[in-house]
Amino acid sequence: MEIVYIEGNLLMKVTKKIIFGDIMMYASEPPIIHRKITAGAEGVYIITDDSFVDSVFLSIFVSGGVTFYEAGPYILGISPFPKLKSELDIINNKVLLKLEESQEVHKLVLMGYFAQFELYLMEMVMLFILSDEKHIDIFINSLKQGKIKGIYRMDNFLQKMLSVVDTPNLSDKVIEITQIVPEMFIYHQFENVRVFFKSIYGTQIPSILAIKKFYSKYRHDLIHRNGKSIYVSRSLIDEVYKEMIEYATQFNVIKDKVLFLH
Repeated sequence: MEIVYIEGNLLMKVTKKIIFGDIMMYASEPPIIHRKITAGAEGVYIITDDSFVDSVFLSIFVSGGVTFYEAGPYILGISPFPKLKSELDIINNKVLLKLEESQEVHKLVLMGYFAQFELYLMEMVMLFILSDEKHIDIFINSLKQGKIKGIYRMDNFLQKMLSVVDTPNLSDKVIEITQIVPEMFIYHQFENVRVFFKSIYGTQIPSILAIKKFYSKYRHDLIHRNGKSIYVSRSLIDEVYKEMIEYATQFNVIKDKVLFLH
């Protein structure tokens, strides 16, 4: 995976999907940089159809803004830094710290936390599978050999994955996998996610018990009954935030070690 940092603004002057994942906008310098680019005299760096044409695995961090010259979005790379903390902080800054505290506000915040944590797990699965060509091959070979465990509706998943196995072009494999991976799990069924990482990578992800406790007690009522029979205190919000950040910190250590992102 190549990480490019652009000082200035980025203009995507392209007509097709040229690379693969995510642009990190308004970003300070990431801890890892493979190439640093300073925008021209006008403060703009331009990506055209021929830019990074052979870079399937690429993350772009931009200190300024991003403008799409043609219709987007364009797939640009998976971030090696899933953004759980910053997303939880956005919920806090936009909701918890701006609105008058009440049960309604606390329940909205907790639902947001749960949604972001499930998204974080999906991003981690995506990152492990798509971090480089070797990990894609591990995923596909495990699929062929029936080694992958924990997948939701496995028969339906296998049928969709046949096109990935038979696709010779790496970019096409990446695009296919990004469309299918979000459907692999019901992400609040944590045991399935744990079994997946163990079955394909031999990796034991951090214990989910502390967070599972909150899910078991609050998620179903919040999502399906609008939280009518639960009470959500500010101290509970703070506790869930702390546990989720601690979990992400532990998982990031494992991620960096397995994917050699030190």
